[in-house]
Amino acid sequence: MSDLKDISNSHQPACVALQETHLKPENSFRLHGYTVFRKDHPANRASGGVALLISNNIPSSLLTLNTSFQAIAAQIFTHKLITVCSLYLPPNTHIDKTNLNNLVLQLPEPFVILGDLNGHSQIWGSDDTNSRGRQIEKLLHDHNLCLLNTHEITHFHTPTRTFHCIDLAICSPSLLPFFSLQTDPDLHNSDHFPIILTDNRHSHLHTVFSRFKYDLANWTKFTSTACITKTMQLFLYHRSRYSSFIPIFTDGSKSDGHVGCGVVFSSDTLSYRLHNCCSVFTAEIVAIFCAIQKISLSPQREFIVYTDSISALETLSHYHSRMHPTAIRILFTLRLLQNGGYNILFCWVPSHVGITGNETADYAAKSSSSFLIQGLPYSDIKKHFSCRIFSSWQGTWDLQIHNKQHSIKLTVCLWPILSIREVDVKLTRLRIGHTRFTHRHLIFGERIPICPTCRVGFTVRHILVECPGFNSHRVKFFQSSSITMQDLVGEIHHPNIFNFLKAIGLYTCI
Repeated sequence: MSDLKDISNSHQPACVALQETHLKPENSFRLHGYTVFRKDHPANRASGGVALLISNNIPSSLLTLNTSFQAIAAQIFTHKLITVCSLYLPPNTHIDKTNLNNLVLQLPEPFVILGDLNGHSQIWGSDDTNSRGRQIEKLLHDHNLCLLNTHEITHFHTPTRTFHCIDLAICSPSLLPFFSLQTDPDLHNSDHFPIILTDNRHSHLHTVFSRFKYDLANWTKFTSTACITKTMQLFLYHRSRYSSFIPIFTDGSKSDGHVGCGVVFSSDTLSYRLHNCCSVFTAEIVAIFCAIQKISLSPQREFIVYTDSISALETLSHYHSRMHPTAIRILFTLRLLQNGGYNILFCWVPSHVGITGNETADYAAKSSSSFLIQGLPYSDIKKHFSCRIFSSWQGTWDLQIHNKQHSIKLTVCLWPILSIREVDVKLTRLRIGHTRFTHRHLIFGERIPICPTCRVGFTVRHILVECPGFNSHRVKFFQSSSITMQDLVGEIHHPNIFNFLKAIGLYTCI
């Protein structure tokens, strides 16, 4: 605790994200001047656990996350509203891809994830790449996220005396230009070097979107003197090639409790809010439809629509009868406009790379307040109600703390099926607590089998975790005599569970 106080006094952080807090619910944890939000190990063991410490001078709000991961998130207001998530992914455990994606989708943008993720990748400075590292790489790619690490050493592995990069800072693209990362060279009696994130924005600054007359620019001179990225150079070159086409930028946005779309013209910006059940794809396609409708009222005939949604462009390029209803309306309107002499092109642009029109459209979509009344696609309604039903189901299950299955299965999501049916059946019987050995007496009218050591009836729980007569076997196969049912038969069952049962002679009795 004294080391944490030293770090706090040295850096005066607005927020501190901790992993591996090793706290139990009964343990008190306070730091003067900070509000503490924490999530302890789900099995109430003094291991793992995460926490957020937020300065009392900073407005903050804890978020409710529907996840089985050791993760906690809150929104804080510094220069702007930011979501901060502290995440711990233990090593040598299976991380479900769907659950990880769902966690990211629950975080309101912009957000930053700070965590001990135990993934190795050459992208952030490791000597090699392991399966966890590849999983994190795919997460970054699939959600268009940015990594703030630049090969900093973050972990000292004491047994091997080696250094590693396993603590990562991941953020929304809009935060990348403003955040910088460095590590504290002092371990502070830990095996992890503290990561220091700095927000380089100033509260009095605000964004001003410029507009350009592309055909009057000296692009050769500009490119040679300006510090611009290759993406910007490519976009400016594209604009010079199509300078006679009027540019229109569209974007869609979906966050917690808000769905919107934005359309940016040279002299006007449209901003509409959509029903909360709409998907981000619907928001993107509706933005394009609004642009097409606006074009149909213009006396000009050449336009180019820029969007950062590849999926929207792919949909519009492959007509089929079951495609999104708004996409069908777009194609129908385009046909009418083309017959009327309009020349309308579509072009994909990457998001959050400094293209002014795209950034303005993104802001318009996120800040929209005027509702656009339109029909809702069946697919969005189905997904919305499925999520609501799943959330309600999960909420009901969270209250079933006295159900014997609750300590084993904390979430209502589906668990993987083992490839060998015999093994899968035995594992299922262990999870529900009904085996031939413990329940056959009910069928044949016999007496319940009694444990000779404890003089109590045999149950699956008693055999696996309670009976002291099997402690030596537990130490041999599980490296511990104190272990939980979730450790043994949880979503990822212990690899030695069946060897343990064979050793005590009960495998064939399941």
